[in-house]
Amino acid sequence: MDLGCGLPAMIFLKDEGKAMKVGIGMVSREQVGLMIVAGLGVSAGALSADIYTTVIMMVAVTTIITPI
Repeated sequence: MDLGCGLPAMIFLKDEGKAMKVGIGMVSREQVGLMIVAGLGVSAGALSADIYTTVIMMVAVTTIITPI
């Protein structure tokens, strides 16, 4: 669960089930940030193309699996 969204949702919604849905639904949003940072790492020469490809594959898989 994404603590940045799930925890405030738990506080404000006062319903653990709804907060869990919010937190899990936001996981794919975090992955977009990871792709941006990985892209910056490749352009700066800190990451290789192989690692970047692995990050992109991981983002795709977790984005598809999360709603299921």
